[in-house]
Amino acid sequence: AGFFDRDKDGIVEDRAGNDVEFNLFTNSGNTQRVQIANIVRKDLESIGFKVHFMQLEFNNLVIKLNSTYDWNAVILGLTGGIEPHFGNNVWQSSGHLHMWYPRQEKPATSWERRIDDIFNRAVQELNKEKRKKLYDEWQEIVAENVPFIYTVLPDSLFAVRNKFGNLYPTSYGGAFHNLEEIFIK
Repeated sequence: AGFFDRDKDGIVEDRAGNDVEFNLFTNSGNTQRVQIANIVRKDLESIGFKVHFMQLEFNNLVIKLNSTYDWNAVILGLTGGIEPHFGNNVWQSSGHLHMWYPRQEKPATSWERRIDDIFNRAVQELNKEKRKKLYDEWQEIVAENVPFIYTVLPDSLFAVRNKFGNLYPTSYGGAFHNLEEIFIK
C-alpha cells in the first residue's frame, strides 16, 4: 500500500503524505469486544497506524452501520453455523448485514456477483458434493477479497459418553452438527 513514516513522527503516511488513521468502533458494555478492540488498536499503533477507538451504545452503533454508514472499522459478533446459507444476509450483495457497499441493487464487484450466484445456486442444490464445491469456491473468494477480518472463534469443550460413534464436535456446529450420522456403538 505504500505506507511509510516519512516525517518520522511515529505515524505512517499514505503516498500523498496523509496520516493513515481511522475510527474503530464496538458496542460499549461488551467486555470481550472492548478487549479485542484494544488489542487491535495497540497492535496497529505499534506499526504506525493512528486508531481512534470508540465504544458506542449498541443502538447508536447499529445506526452508524445501517443508516448513516459513518464508520471505518467495527468489531462485532456475527452468529454462524454449519450451514453456510444461514449467512446469506451477510454475504449476498443485497443482504441486510452486507456491510461493504451496503444496500446494493446489483453487485458492486465481480466477486460479489459471483458470491450472489453461488448462494442462489447452492440453496437449490440437493447434491451434497456439488453444494460443498460451491461453498468451497465462496470461501476462496472471501479469502482473496477479505471483506471481513475474523478475529476469534470461541473455544468449545464437549463431553459425550464414549458409547457414541461418528461424533466430531466443532466450535460452530456443536456436538451434534452431524446428528444423522451419529450412532450408538
